[in-house]
Order: sequence, then C-alpha cells, then structure tokens
Amino acid sequence: MKRYSKFLSKLVIISTLTLGIPGTAFSSTSLSTNSSLNQQLAIAKQAMNNGQFDIAYRKALSIKESAVIENRQDILADTLYSIGKTFYYLSDFESALNYYHQALKIYEHIDSTNNVASTLSNIGNTHIELEQFSIAFDFHNRAYHLSKHLSVETKLKVLLNYGYILHRINNQEESEDIFKELSNAFTKNPDSIQRIYFYLMKAEIDRDNNKLDSSFAMIEQAASLAKKHYREDLLIAAQIEQVDSLIKAQQSNKAVSFGLTLIDPVKQLNREDKLELLYQHLYQAYKAINTHDKALIYFELYHQIRAQRQAIKEKQFANILSIDRKLEDARKAIKQEQTNVKLTERKYQLEIRKLLLWYSIAIGLMLILIGYLIYKLLRI
Repeated sequence: MKRYSKFLSKLVIISTLTLGIPGTAFSSTSLSTNSSLNQQLAIAKQAMNNGQFDIAYRKALSIKESAVIENRQDILADTLYSIGKTFYYLSDFESALNYYHQALKIYEHIDSTNNVASTLSNIGNTHIELEQFSIAFDFHNRAYHLSKHLSVETKLKVLLNYGYILHRINNQEESEDIFKELSNAFTKNPDSIQRIYFYLMKAEIDRDNNKLDSSFAMIEQAASLAKKHYREDLLIAAQIEQVDSLIKAQQSNKAVSFGLTLIDPVKQLNREDKLELLYQHLYQAYKAINTHDKALIYFELYHQIRAQRQAIKEKQFANILSIDRKLEDARKAIKQEQTNVKLTERKYQLEIRKLLLWYSIAIGLMLILIGYLIYKLLRI
C-alpha cells in the first residue's frame, strides 16, 4: 500500500545532535561558538519538524558555512545530516542520499560510532523509499553490525529498521529473531518511546503475514503506550493502523465506523499526512462494502489533500532551488570579482613593470650623461 511517503509511516528516521567530539579540549571561545552553532542547528531542526523545510534548509546552509569557517567537523556533519533529512521529507531522495553520504564520511573520520550507525540506517531508509531493497539491506546490515557499540536508544532504532528491512526482503525468520531481540531489550527499557514504533512495525509485519490477531494486539499495545507517553501523534498512527487492519481482516464496516470517529482528532492534531492516510483507508473501506457514493467522496478528499500537500512541498522545494540559485549567483559574482581583482592586479603589475623599465632606462641614460660630462671635464 502506498503511503504519504511510501514507508515513512513505519521507518524510524534517526536524528543526531553532536555536542562536541568526546576527548577533545576546546577553549572557552570555541565552546561558546560551538554552543551557538548547536542552538542554531536546533532551530533549523525545529523548523524541519514543523514542516518548514525551506526555512530549515536556509538556516542549515548558514550553519554549514560557519561550521566550515570554525572547523567544527561534528557540527558540519550534523548540519549535512539535517539537510539530508530535509530533502528526505521533501521526497528528493537522491539529494538526501548525497548529503547523508557527506555526513557519513565526516562521522567516520571523527569516529562518532552512534552517528555513523544512525546515518547508515537513514541511508538504508532512503533506499527503501526508492524501493532499492537489496541496497537498503546492505546499509542497515552495516548499521546492525555496529549495534554492540551503540547507546541504548540508537541501538533500538537501528534494530527496528533492520528488522523491518529483513521483512521487506522476505527474510521472515531473521526478522522475527530481531524482533524477539527487541522484545527482550524493551523488557529492560519498558518506557522507551521506541517501543511504540516496535509495536507499529510488528503490527504491519504480522498483518502482511496474515497474523491478524497478533497485528491487532500489537496495535492495542502501541495505542496504550502512546497514551501513557501523551503522544497524540503516535496514538493516532496506531488508530489509523487499526483501520487498515480491519480492512485487511475484511471487517470494513467496523473500519468505517472507527475511521469516522478519527477524523476530528486527526484534524485537531493538524497532521495533514495522517488525514490523507485516513481518507485513503475510508475510501478503501467504503469501496469494500460497495458504498460507492461515500467511497467517491473520500476518494476525492484523499486526492484533494494529497494534491495540497504536494503543492506545499513543491513550493518549498522551489524556494530551496531559488536559494541554491541565489547562492550559485553569489558564488559566480564572487568568482568574477576575484577574477576582476586578479586582472586588475596583473594590469597594475604590468604598469609597474613598464614604469620600472622606463625608470631603468632613464637611470641608464642619466648615468651615460654623467659619465660623458665627467669625461669632458677631465679633457679640459
């Protein structure tokens, strides 16, 4: 089933924020600058979380330039990583990969294992969006083999994505083993927010494998934990999953009844992506029970909101391209100015050489004249 982003509703898109390279001593001035750049990066990330991708991109470019000047490799990597996520959410996956790989090289260079694993995992997620599952597996597998050296939260995220890609490439046995490992890990970390993603992923996998009872149980667990954490967004995600599972279980009447109760809460959440997905499910449910007039209404609503979201993304993407064009024009102007300065310098150097040549000639003639006059005086 095609989602607002093919697989984004399930994949754990991992964030990074490096507050300095461990074991590196900075002066008080460097620490102040580092802190300031991190604050700016946090603002850029907040803009991205709010769906203001063009603003996030503009801010990140400014931080990137400062990080280069200040030689803050960790912040530079974080910024490149954030730009990659911006393009990911705008569905420009090739650009996302470009920035992720740039970040990965720096993380590897500064030996930031958690961030290396996070970046590898997100590169894998991006290849999943491109439906390049074998390539995605390679990157998730590399991240998985770093799991023994990762922090608890990063390890859980990496394992979640690894278990999911194993399912996508139909390696169900190993996928099941990973989710068992995760289940054991969550007994030690029962309140981890990642546990909700675990239940949501497991619900989809069980549904795909026709284990519908288990799928419903996973959704119930996800909803319960989301309520406990006061995560309305994840609660809605679980409830929309339940609508999808009801359709798959050929209980479309229940899917309609339950789905209709979610419309207002989803609107209040102000998550257009979730509303789009809900309308899609309602269209499918009404179609399944042959209520074609209602199906048509939700089909039109689904495509209407999808078009609106796409228009917003395209506008933001156009703004990003405009920013890039302005930067490119600025670079060309600077380059042209540098060229003009060099040409002017060469012109002045040539003029100076001419003056020096004439000066040398004049001195030479003067010396000849003085020599001639001395000769004449000596002859008198």
